[in-house]
Amino acid sequence: YKHTALESTFGIINYAIVDRQPKILGLIGLIEQFVRHRISVITRRSEFDKRKAEERVHILHGLLHAIDNIDAVIATIRAAQTADEAKDALIAKFSLDEAQAGAILQMQLRRLAALEKQKLIDERDQLEAEIRRLVELLSSEANIRAEISRELQEVRDTYADKRRTRITGDIQEIVREDLIPNKQVLVCLTHQNYVKHMDVDAYRVQGRGGRGVMGISIKDGDYVEQVFVANTHDHLLCFTSTGRAYWLRVFDIPEGSRQSKGKAIVNLLDLRNEERVTAVIPVQEFSSDRYFLFLTERGMIIKIPQDEFARPRSTGVNAISLREGDNLVHVMVSDGSQEIIITTRYGQSLRFHEEQIPLRHRNALGVIGMRMKDDDVVTSMTVIEEGKHLLTITSSGYGKRTNFDEYRGHGRGTMGVRNIKLKRNDGIVTAFSAGPDEEIILMSAEGIVIRTYVDKIPIQGRSTQGVRIMRLASGDRVVGVTSLSPDEQKGLDDDIPQAEIIDEGPDENGSLEE
Repeated sequence: YKHTALESTFGIINYAIVDRQPKILGLIGLIEQFVRHRISVITRRSEFDKRKAEERVHILHGLLHAIDNIDAVIATIRAAQTADEAKDALIAKFSLDEAQAGAILQMQLRRLAALEKQKLIDERDQLEAEIRRLVELLSSEANIRAEISRELQEVRDTYADKRRTRITGDIQEIVREDLIPNKQVLVCLTHQNYVKHMDVDAYRVQGRGGRGVMGISIKDGDYVEQVFVANTHDHLLCFTSTGRAYWLRVFDIPEGSRQSKGKAIVNLLDLRNEERVTAVIPVQEFSSDRYFLFLTERGMIIKIPQDEFARPRSTGVNAISLREGDNLVHVMVSDGSQEIIITTRYGQSLRFHEEQIPLRHRNALGVIGMRMKDDDVVTSMTVIEEGKHLLTITSSGYGKRTNFDEYRGHGRGTMGVRNIKLKRNDGIVTAFSAGPDEEIILMSAEGIVIRTYVDKIPIQGRSTQGVRIMRLASGDRVVGVTSLSPDEQKGLDDDIPQAEIIDEGPDENGSLEE
């Protein structure tokens, strides 16, 4: 199936010329025009055959009349001086027309035998019967349609031979998923909702502080918003800014090169007006003992069982309800027993236990997860994992790892503590749990991508500014970060040495107050 054209798919546009005008026809229209054409063909063919038969019968009547009066005919011909005189004499004496007289002059002597005469009589009778049949056929359209049916059945009986190819063994249905290898890919989603997937090993490991390579070609005003690793057979739950959920398979996302911009996700999902995909979660199976945590831009949070999203709908479903002016910004998978940390753009982080989040059904309204200053918004949410640190990345390319113990637990609905010392006009892109054996991929608004090792990023306190992880061009900023586990790093090129740690010291421009 993979290497042969056992099955081919192609599109058809049924353009046809109807009454001298081009038209697109459906199946019924095609059949109607075919029958209309066959009616015309059979009518013209029958009229032609009837006319030829009548002409031949007319000639046969003349020949038979001449045989019945053969002695007088011979005498008339012998008395004439030329063939034209003989023809005129036959026409005048025997009440013949020019065609009949000409046929008599061309008649061979063997036609005078009794057996030959009988052949002429039989031919005349057969033709007269055929004429009667054609007259009956042309007398109504119903007779013509019956002839069309008879001819089609005749073609079927003549050419409908039995199958010559033998099919042996069990016949199994082949679905598209069976034909696509299950492998890990990097999925990339831009702010304007262009999406594509790429091979993870399209990016070589670089040292921290490197310039990276081109990861995507973007349109003016667009930038990369999400990058994550998934298997090609995974389901993707696409959550939108309005709190709706849509289903998508990873292999349905077109594969692209590092430089391609991808395909507009609106061509893959039935999105509503002004609806944008803001979170995409790869899911291998939907379980009742695992949950989706939803976090909005204004800090509202809700927990919903994963199996409530197990039945895909092409038009999507309502995942959560939102207050006016709020948007869904982050969705995370949890087992229900985790501590989480929420981080805002201006560098505040709040730690509390997931048990403080009430369990709700789909389409419910959330509760306050974190309070913020008026112009601050939530950027990320992560779970606390043993043996890992909170990795914080800013839009200016700075980052650090921080021990989770530095974030004392606060109750849900408080403002939290300072996470990082920010430079002016800087902000946190994301903050998530990362282990020392992982790698991260950073992508900038201009589409530059860099991979580096997490264990090369130093562990620092909450109030430090971190170190430079990605050197950015003027006007560029980090907009997307994803991590690679050790299993996801297999087969990748890691021979490039690490760059020197770039620690630029304290912030010279000041920072936001805690």
